[in-house]
Amino acid sequence: MGMMIEEEVKNIKEQLADVSAKYRMMQADYENRLKADLEAILVELQIQFEEKGCENMRDCWWLLEEKINSLKEAKDGENND
Repeated sequence: MGMMIEEEVKNIKEQLADVSAKYRMMQADYENRLKADLEAILVELQIQFEEKGCENMRDCWWLLEEKINSLKEAKDGENND
């Protein structure tokens, strides 16, 4: 009887280790995708700044506000679906 319990405990520990490893992989993947998305947004803004020839900070802030508002609208649209 004691062996059965020990085997069951061993199986549960293995399952827990497997689930834990999968969770860490999923979290790392999520963080990598988040960083890639942020990098893409920043590169897009940099290109827009260069294309528009931001003469002063006001122009750059206007472009930033425009980008932020479009992202908020997209997020709000996803939440309303």
